Amino acid sequence: MPVETTPRLRPRRLTEPVQGVVSAAPGAAGYALELTDPSAIRAVNALLDQGVEVVRLADGRAAVAGDAYAALAAAAGEEGLDVRALRAAPQGEPLEDLRVAISTALNEELTLTELGFDVTYLEDLAALSADEYDVLAYSQGAPWEDLEPAAQAAVTAFLAEGGGLVAWTRDGAAFNEGAGALDVGYAFADIDATPNGVGAVTHARRSPVVAGYPLADATFVFDPLWFPEVGPGVRVDERYGDGDFFFAGHWIGQEGAAGQPSVVSGDTAQGGRAVLFGTDPLFRDHPKGLYGQMAQALHWADGD
Repeated sequence: MPVETTPRLRPRRLTEPVQGVVSAAPGAAGYALELTDPSAIRAVNALLDQGVEVVRLADGRAAVAGDAYAALAAAAGEEGLDVRALRAAPQGEPLEDLRVAISTALNEELTLTELGFDVTYLEDLAALSADEYDVLAYSQGAPWEDLEPAAQAAVTAFLAEGGGLVAWTRDGAAFNEGAGALDVGYAFADIDATPNGVGAVTHARRSPVVAGYPLADATFVFDPLWFPEVGPGVRVDERYGDGDFFFAGHWIGQEGAAGQPSVVSGDTAQGGRAVLFGTDPLFRDHPKGLYGQMAQALHWADGD
């Protein structure tokens, strides 16, 4: 009686890299995608790493020319990308392969790295330089008044040379105030328990920070802030909803935040750009739907 044997399978070497899934066929004049989800952010950063020209369209979307289709498909990865074909070659503000200096929590550093950003943690902000970095992302660290004079001078010079600032958390708002960057005042619920959860927000129609997000949306907060004092030229990108806007979690004192600005942006007193979040878009690697706001904030704050 013959003995059955299992055939030996010979591994096949792939001669070409596996292409990701892109929701548009090749042959268009260009392709656009919204930076509202992690896969799109990673793809754009991968393209920038390769030297592919990516521009920001007037509506906030990132776009590449038609001849970059193969690179776009390669950057899509296994998740796939929801892109839209363009009838004309894209025209807009070029995006840069950002060099981001950070003073953040470790988990926030990990999230930004996984999104494809080139981040460098600066324990001493005296090392901050516009020659080395494009944007400073700040959520925690030494308070402004505790910085050495050399560190304060380095931050001031960085902002004066066009360096961007993206800040969140109470520490971030205080840092912005100390540096005299964006002309806003901030407030928070002065209570023992730390508020956190989900609430309703509204978005500005023409904001480079929340482009692609619904006008009526939801956000996540942890120890939230709001910005009741907004100086001339400062844009309100997002507001907490009116009335009883907080619908999941716990937040004593939410009434004071109702209808107030929760995300603001604008030109700094030194001449660069800054974005301040009263929400927590990177909280413990959880609110992935908000990563797009952080990505757009970093690119817009670069301002080049």
